[in-house]
Amino acid sequence: MKSWTEPWLIVFDNYDSPGAFASRNIRNYLPLGKGHILFTSRHEDSSRLGYHISISGMTKDESVELLLQRPALTSEERSKGVEVASTLGFLALALNQAGLYSYT
Repeated sequence: MKSWTEPWLIVFDNYDSPGAFASRNIRNYLPLGKGHILFTSRHEDSSRLGYHISISGMTKDESVELLLQRPALTSEERSKGVEVASTLGFLALALNQAGLYSYT
C-alpha cells in the first residue's frame, strides 16, 4: 500500500455499487498518510463509510432556470423546460450541459 507524505484527496465519484467491492475491502485502495476521501453516491449503504451529507434534488423551477440560464419567460417555455428537465432527471450537470448545447 502506498504512503504519501503530502496531503491528498481522493474522490470516488458515483460510488453507487458498493457490492462491486464485496470480495475486496475498499480500504485496500486507499493510501496511507494525511488525506481526505470523498465518496459521491446515490446508494444509501455508502453512508456507512463515514460522515454523511445528504443533498436534495433540484426543484422544477431551479431545474428550468439552470436549463435556460434564466427564469422561464412564458408558461409554454416553463412547460417545455420542465419536460426536458424531467427527462434529464433534474440532474444539475445534465441540465447545465443541455443548456449550453442549446446556445451553440
